[in-house]
Amino acid sequence: MIKKTIVILLIGLSYTIGSARAQSYKIESFEGNKANINLYYKPSSGMLTISYLRDTLLINNYMSVDTVNVLNKVFLQINYVKRAGSNEDAINQLILYVSKGKLCQALHVNSLTTYDMRPSEYSLFKLRVTLGGHDANTYKLSLNIHNEKSSKRSPKSNYKYNKTEFLAFDTKNKAFYSNYEPTMGYYTFHNLNDNSSSKKYIKSDIPVVKIEKDKYYYINGNWYTKDKSDFYSMLL
Repeated sequence: MIKKTIVILLIGLSYTIGSARAQSYKIESFEGNKANINLYYKPSSGMLTISYLRDTLLINNYMSVDTVNVLNKVFLQINYVKRAGSNEDAINQLILYVSKGKLCQALHVNSLTTYDMRPSEYSLFKLRVTLGGHDANTYKLSLNIHNEKSSKRSPKSNYKYNKTEFLAFDTKNKAFYSNYEPTMGYYTFHNLNDNSSSKKYIKSDIPVVKIEKDKYYYINGNWYTKDKSDFYSMLL
């Protein structure tokens, strides 16, 4: 009897370890309705699935969730760890909301990068976000930025500072932005989830978030980084 019990317990333990992990978070939609956003991760898959009703977002090269916070009942702030290179760490921040039955992205940026080869080389970028305001007309984000670099080989390039910047809220696109960038021409859009690429013509003033040397572009409900004439989806 004791041996059978041990076997049953081991089977149960194996199932728990091998099964998917899911978490649910409650927020309110922009229209004031209750909404549950689900985070689903299958161990060793390297992909985080975020879903609301029939909408799904996929994040590849995913390692783990760092923190999840509900901001002003309406936004879900997800900081997640990305797979990085040797001696590097990377965390991205995704701010979601629900409007008209859809899962939407208010912001998607890098919030932490480190390169640690101390004592010879070290760099750290860290972003902390604070939401202000109480509705779409008054929302704004405070960006508290820490940036430092230390190099024994090139000490003249060393720096260390803190600064604060602000993002306004675009009530039409329902996304945070630094400014608008006039964009016109044909551009290639890449989505590495399905290894697809497509070429599209754009003629629009695009909401842009600029944080230090990085730029993020909000186009048709998704956030992109840009390299020359190509856009790369942040949801990779």
